[in-house]
Amino acid sequence: MKSGAPDGLLKLKDAKPEDLPLSLRQLVRRTGYGEHMCCRNKPVGLITKTRSAKRVTNVKEEVKVSSGSCGLFGTGTCNKYDYKYHEVITYVTEYYKDINYLGCPDRHVVCCNYYIMVSKKCVYLDDLHAIAQHMIG
Repeated sequence: MKSGAPDGLLKLKDAKPEDLPLSLRQLVRRTGYGEHMCCRNKPVGLITKTRSAKRVTNVKEEVKVSSGSCGLFGTGTCNKYDYKYHEVITYVTEYYKDINYLGCPDRHVVCCNYYIMVSKKCVYLDDLHAIAQHMIG
């Protein structure tokens, strides 16, 4: 199925962010996933989903390794400490946004008016135009 969009715009649609010029990559990163998406120009909703995520934290613990006399004439007690490191694993619930595709076939999911698909996100056409103007000079 051939779209009426120019080939360059079709390449932007599924481009990997790391393959984009820096200024365009930054614009895509600032754009929220699922924002400004429509089902043939009827907005699609966003739903909040959850997932479990593992978090690993490195913890530094002070451990006493020896004790001895010190100070003037050895009248005091001094302790020698070292540090021990270990990992603490916790599980947290992450919340993220996803597109509610109910009633909208994949082929009908497009960007709403005045937005264009870049790396599977809808960016504002004027922002894209400003970046293109800056790159062209």
